Amino acid sequence: MNEILREFLSEQNSKAPIDFTQLDAVEFRNSFPERFAEGSYQQNVNKVDIEINLTGNKISARFYKPLNISGTLPVLVYFHGGGFVIGTPALSDSVCEGLAYCAQCAVVSIDYRLAPEYPFPTGLQDAFEALNWIYHNAAALDIDPERIAVGGNSAGGNFAAVLAQASKDVVPALCHQVLLFPVVNYGFDSVSAREYGQGYFLSREMMQWFWQTYLPEHYDKSDPLISPLQAHRLKEVCSATIVTAQYDILRDDAHTYAEKLKQAGVPVTLRCWNDSIHDFILMPDKFPVANDAIVFAAEQLKNAFAIPPCNQSRRA
Repeated sequence: MNEILREFLSEQNSKAPIDFTQLDAVEFRNSFPERFAEGSYQQNVNKVDIEINLTGNKISARFYKPLNISGTLPVLVYFHGGGFVIGTPALSDSVCEGLAYCAQCAVVSIDYRLAPEYPFPTGLQDAFEALNWIYHNAAALDIDPERIAVGGNSAGGNFAAVLAQASKDVVPALCHQVLLFPVVNYGFDSVSAREYGQGYFLSREMMQWFWQTYLPEHYDKSDPLISPLQAHRLKEVCSATIVTAQYDILRDDAHTYAEKLKQAGVPVTLRCWNDSIHDFILMPDKFPVANDAIVFAAEQLKNAFAIPPCNQSRRA
């Protein structure tokens, strides 16, 4: 473990422990920082908040476009992390700014509704409807409806993986999925979950609390809408970039998912960052390699957008 990570974890672990048996979700959300750090690309990207019309409801989203390019752009539909319970698009500003600039694409980051006020499947339904709205409003947004990708970090990676699985059967088809430290399985028994379950930023206890807050007990935890790792039909799912961290309880499930996609014939690029923790990509001020991870993911995304449009075959 390098000194940068050692000092960060020492500071985190010196704080008073959270009593998850007494933790109020709304209070926890309100105490959470809006964002971890300023990014390196905010001067290169224009961002504006927009409204998305859903069935009987409206949600907001943050729309990013690089300043050095004009015209119709491909788009990444992004979902922030936060265990389905906390967070807003602002939490992922630095990542979305970096992806927009480095991949030369638009990014729309969705402010989906959160548990416990809106437990599963509300947030996921917001994700599906937002993707559909973006596709049908592509002309107004000046984005290319034939070059749409999805992405997200942590819980947002869960939504992105589910949407990618669904898109093989419905319009819009997706060009690519960018999964950053994704939650792909309801489970806490992988090697990484056992080895790094305490003292490495995201703990097993916290992840269990997130699931309990988000997911009503009567749902089948192996449903692919909850645990995309458990899906059996992965053939023809869009290509994937998966980023993981060495000291992350979610690492091994993400690696297993990458292998399962590969076995189904899906092109997958997997990169595990050593000496790193869950969601380090959100903290470029503390982890210089965060920018390296953004550039890496953006390069994969840019390559995917360069492939012939993925929705043409759905037009017939």
